[in-house]
Parts: sequence; structure tokens; C-alpha cells
Amino acid sequence: MPNLSMETTVDTDRVLHVVLPSEFPIGAVRITFEPVVLETHQGFHPQTDLGRRLWEIRQRAIASGMKLLSQDEVLAEVRQRRGESDQAHLC
Repeated sequence: MPNLSMETTVDTDRVLHVVLPSEFPIGAVRITFEPVVLETHQGFHPQTDLGRRLWEIRQRAIASGMKLLSQDEVLAEVRQRRGESDQAHLC
């Protein structure tokens, strides 16, 4: 297996939980930690506590490799979870 690289978030408790794939070999490993520079939008500063919390959640999602969805993708997923047909939104 090639080297494994992942991104995660270090919280205030400084405890890191990692689950490795079952095919990862057992034995000695080298772990290196380096801060990840998160995507930022120049000049954007959340104005409320809720805005700051949502921005932090978004930044952690980006750091973990989560794919961000467009508005259309989010709405399509909501329709799918509700069991609505693909044509329902065209009316």
C-alpha cells in the first residue's frame, strides 16, 4: 500500500482519532503533522456567532476533503431524500 495522507481537525482537547483502512499494514509508522491552510474568501468575516460557527464547520468540511455542493446539487439531494420525482421541481 502506498503512503496514506489525510486531513483532519485538531480540536481544543488535542485528541486525534484516526481509523485506518483494514488493508493498511501493521507495524511501525511515521506520523508528521503540519497545519493546513484553509480556503478563505478575501475580506469575508462572519458577523454573528451563528455565522462564525457555520464558517468553522465549512472550513473543517473542506479540510476533511468533503466535496462542497452547489445550490442545485443541495436542492436535488433534498428532493431525493424526500422521495420526490426528478420532474417535480420543473413545475
